[in-house]
Amino acid sequence: MFFNLIEIIPVEDTFFVVAEKPPDVWLSKEAIELNYKHLSPFKEGDMISYQTREKVFIWFVRYPLVSEKKLFIPEGYLIFKRLKDYREAIGVYRKDELTAVSVVKDGSLLSQMVFRHEYLHEKMELLEKEYSLISPEVIEIAPSMLKISLKDILNFANFSFEKEKILESFIEYLTVPLVFTFFFVTAFNVGLKKYLENLKVEKQMELQSLKKKNKDVRELVYELQEKSSFWKNFLKNEIKYPNFYFILGSFLKAVKKNKGYVNYFEMNGNQISAWIGVRTGDTTVVNDLLQTGIFKSVKIVSSVKDRKKEGYDILNLEILVKGTEK
Repeated sequence: MFFNLIEIIPVEDTFFVVAEKPPDVWLSKEAIELNYKHLSPFKEGDMISYQTREKVFIWFVRYPLVSEKKLFIPEGYLIFKRLKDYREAIGVYRKDELTAVSVVKDGSLLSQMVFRHEYLHEKMELLEKEYSLISPEVIEIAPSMLKISLKDILNFANFSFEKEKILESFIEYLTVPLVFTFFFVTAFNVGLKKYLENLKVEKQMELQSLKKKNKDVRELVYELQEKSSFWKNFLKNEIKYPNFYFILGSFLKAVKKNKGYVNYFEMNGNQISAWIGVRTGDTTVVNDLLQTGIFKSVKIVSSVKDRKKEGYDILNLEILVKGTEK
């Protein structure tokens, strides 16, 4: 059963960062860690992330997430969900002696911080100035307002160690009639007593509205099938090429030799597609990669200026790995 698969990471145990990424490029967990892990204030902690078309939202966790049989969802993400439909909003979430304040503008989470109650007024004034908020709505959020949906589970299932099993299990659940799907969601949410205070009345209302959402369920099934296919191919390639991490490590070392950085890295068979940042006009990375002795060829497909980092270009590379051709 899925009742013990979810663990909510308290907002006070996280540190939030938002970063931009190339549009429509899906970053792997490894790529996110390589590019943003240094921003974490926790030496021995972990991280959970969520991506949109142009941004990656990262919650660094104070402690390691060691379980291989759980989905970890940040409480900060559930707070953001309550605010994302506002044009400008400051969410206030009170918990014991602490207050979590979240800033949302045009549907995007810009900031999330936790401090003692007595600093609330002062911090809100600073945040309004820092993010140029004109007339933000101040939204009080109670723990009972934080809900978890199937879409949330799908988003964060990407970072579970047993992704394929979880995704395929959800596909099986979604193929049964809608009434059984509803009872599954209801039973699942019972396990989250912390966030549900009026479960019976709420779920009776959801049962009526759920009958009108056949289209949404079919779209979820399609999305699950796509993600399941992705992970099957990923695991298949990992088994076929056990030296993936050696290749990745050699690639990173060559790129960072001249203070470069990696935005995207994907390996499919003996082919690698990558987006890297290098100093403007510096293409020595091609020779550095070839000198590792691992790569058969390195081709620069395109080059554009990095609008976010002055003096750097973004190169799109296509690379062939030696000795892995079929």
